[in-house]
Amino acid sequence: MKHNLLLLLFLFLITPTMSTGAETRTLVIDFSFNAPIDPAKQLLGYRLYQEGVKVCETTDPDASRMDCSLLTEDGTFNFTLSAYYSNATESPQSEPFPFTIDPVNAPSTGQESITFGAVAHKLAIDFSFSAPDNSTKQLLGYRLYKEGVQACETVEPNTSTMDCELLTEPGTFNFTLTAYYDGGIESPPSTPFPFTLSSTHGIDFQWEVTDSNQNKGGFRIYDNGVLIYETADSTARQLTYMTEFSSATHIFTIAALDATGKETLLTNALTYSEIIEPTAIISSSTAVGNAPLTVTFDGSASTTPNSPMVSYNWMFGDGSQATGEIVSHVFTTAGTYYTELTVTDSKGLTDKVSTPIIVAEPVATNEKPNAVISADLTQGGVPLTVAFDGSQSSDPDGSIASYSWDFGDGSTGSGAAIQHTYTISGIYTVSLKVTDDKGATATATTEINCNTQLPNIEVGEVTIDHEWVRVLFDKRFNVPVVIAGPPTTVNESDPVLVRVRNIDQEGFDIRLQEWDYQDGTHAPETFNYIVIEKGIYTLADGSKMEAGNFTGTSSFSRLSLQQFYDFTPVILTQVATDNETDAVTGRILNSNQYSFEYKLQEMEKTANAHIPENIGYIAWEPGKGEVSGLLYEIGMTARTVTQNWFNLTFETKFPEQPAFIAGMQTHVESDTAAVRSQKMSTAAIQIKIEEEQSKDKEVRHKEEAVGYFTIGVAAATTAQQ
Repeated sequence: MKHNLLLLLFLFLITPTMSTGAETRTLVIDFSFNAPIDPAKQLLGYRLYQEGVKVCETTDPDASRMDCSLLTEDGTFNFTLSAYYSNATESPQSEPFPFTIDPVNAPSTGQESITFGAVAHKLAIDFSFSAPDNSTKQLLGYRLYKEGVQACETVEPNTSTMDCELLTEPGTFNFTLTAYYDGGIESPPSTPFPFTLSSTHGIDFQWEVTDSNQNKGGFRIYDNGVLIYETADSTARQLTYMTEFSSATHIFTIAALDATGKETLLTNALTYSEIIEPTAIISSSTAVGNAPLTVTFDGSASTTPNSPMVSYNWMFGDGSQATGEIVSHVFTTAGTYYTELTVTDSKGLTDKVSTPIIVAEPVATNEKPNAVISADLTQGGVPLTVAFDGSQSSDPDGSIASYSWDFGDGSTGSGAAIQHTYTISGIYTVSLKVTDDKGATATATTEINCNTQLPNIEVGEVTIDHEWVRVLFDKRFNVPVVIAGPPTTVNESDPVLVRVRNIDQEGFDIRLQEWDYQDGTHAPETFNYIVIEKGIYTLADGSKMEAGNFTGTSSFSRLSLQQFYDFTPVILTQVATDNETDAVTGRILNSNQYSFEYKLQEMEKTANAHIPENIGYIAWEPGKGEVSGLLYEIGMTARTVTQNWFNLTFETKFPEQPAFIAGMQTHVESDTAAVRSQKMSTAAIQIKIEEEQSKDKEVRHKEEAVGYFTIGVAAATTAQQ
């Protein structure tokens, strides 16, 4: 709860010599009174009461001063103020204000008197109060009590602030808050909140004296006969005096001292005026929290009529102190602390105010769990079933509440132990996220490498013509990728392509296809094909390869490889669907270690557009070796292959004629063309770039690089019509 204390003046001025009757007194009253506002009735004015008896009234509803003549004896009396209305009703009276009326015809002694009684204080209260829930009654507002006596109330049930003016003497008082409902019901009061209201009073004394031997020794000032000030300065004529005065009447006298120290009481010489003290106001960034609690305190709203404010001194209630308008402090131990601000103005006057800070025990820190994965297999061929175990995961300050698995292939699972089967080759990152009983999480990962040896691979040779035939696999594949051609024979010289369709787990359809400007028939030719299970692989010698699919269009687009290669791989592609019957080939551009560009290309005479087709591809790092009895050589020529036959000699000594699959790796010239080969042997083959002639008869072609796969020896496969 934040309390801002604003001091207002409720001042009675008495002029005792204005009345001709011995018992008549004239009071000049300056007041600030918040009269209750009711739209059903009109405020007419104010009434002054002495000991409960009305003595004066004003008919000015906007008045803040009242002149009042009353017949009274000397003494101290309680005065109160009320507001009255057009419907003959009257507000509750203000809190009593004690005032002392002195004799008016006593002999003049040079005395002046002042009474410091109760003053009006304005409290700006921020509060958080959980009003008891009462389903049968309507919450109307809140009431503030000082020492059990109602001081203020608000009619706003949804508010968390209250401005309260009350007339009170300095001191520390217990305040409480209640909620009130319709039907006259009121909640029990809140826990008492002690609040200190105190201030230092200052008096500015002045006196007029003609210098003589009578004041050669200076002056003395007395308060109710008690010496409070002495000076040897005979020229002194002013004194600013500050102290904490009681509520009693104070009679001040001044005496002159001669050179021997003899006093002479000075009559009608001393005058005074009260110095208004500053007002200390605190705001805090928070009032409640867990240790360690950092709170910023701001005293910059404090005010004084005696500018500037000289100092701001803070006591935080835990033994620590600070200075400055705005300060921060860390409360490290649980408890309730009353932070006190003391402000001092340019005249040395001070004011204090305090605010409570409630510090709860520190919130226990939840330590994160530890995630641990174990797997019975980390590599193998597809289908690969792996048993994962996360039961060794632990939590240092609790227990594991849940286990969440991500197997890296789009599948997920839960539980401390679980199995998963991988059906597609690849390297998968498996993650386990464990959550403890307080919500904290931790993650561990491991890699599963499917087919780290030679993948499921098959090579074959067929001799066919322009009619579709079905080729059956010797092995069973889950997701096969097929690359075929070029023909290794030239039984007919017309340019020709190899076209594939209907690939499934058992085989594929294949035929020769001439360009559309030709007659559509072609003599049988012999060529090889390779089939690899879709996936990414690392062979035993460390070389990498992958097989996959993508959608090809008539414009070049960049495609990312599924892994990073140490060397730029040879990439062979195959149009694997027959969405459009027009003859079409594929061209590769700007291949590197992580991507390549690809487009479909029809003959020059037809439009550039071709319906998108599914494209199979195999990427394989250059090199040679032996795997499972198969010899392989993966290579790429320099940019030296043109329309003329080029002799390509193998580095590997094959005991029998190997399978040969090839394709252009560059796009130096844009004319439509494909690779053609002949004179295949165990040691070499001839290759060239073969352009089609739909637009013109020339077949010259700039130098291109050709990539090729040469693999082992494959038995002839029977083609089924």
